[in-house]
Amino acid sequence: MIDLYTAPTPNGWKASIALEELAIPYEVHVVNLMAGDQKQPDYRLAEHEWLAGDYSIADIANWSWVRTYKWSAVSVGGLAPLQRWLDQMKARPACQRGADVPFRLPDLTEEATTEQAQEFAKGARTMLQR
Repeated sequence: MIDLYTAPTPNGWKASIALEELAIPYEVHVVNLMAGDQKQPDYRLAEHEWLAGDYSIADIANWSWVRTYKWSAVSVGGLAPLQRWLDQMKARPACQRGADVPFRLPDLTEEATTEQAQEFAKGARTMLQR
């Protein structure tokens, strides 16, 4: 049985809808985002190498968003397990190649801010505000 840690959000519903469509049994564990459950140190990456225990589509789907934390102005400072996971994902050749499609973006996972990354972030925020 799958343990589904989720919140009532569009991303949370993606997982539960997929599990329902595939008729895979699961047990729900509510993540209260308003209470900050997702920021507690006992979440999976503190004790596991990958999000679902083994490398999986969960890592791919989440890395695609999390790796752009800079342009969304979210800090990953003080989150050592998350930073380790980001580095691990970035080091995977297939992740590097896939993330360069359709073209390579500035490296948005580095702490050092580059002018190119700042320009990308500015453009992304503008796009979201339209």
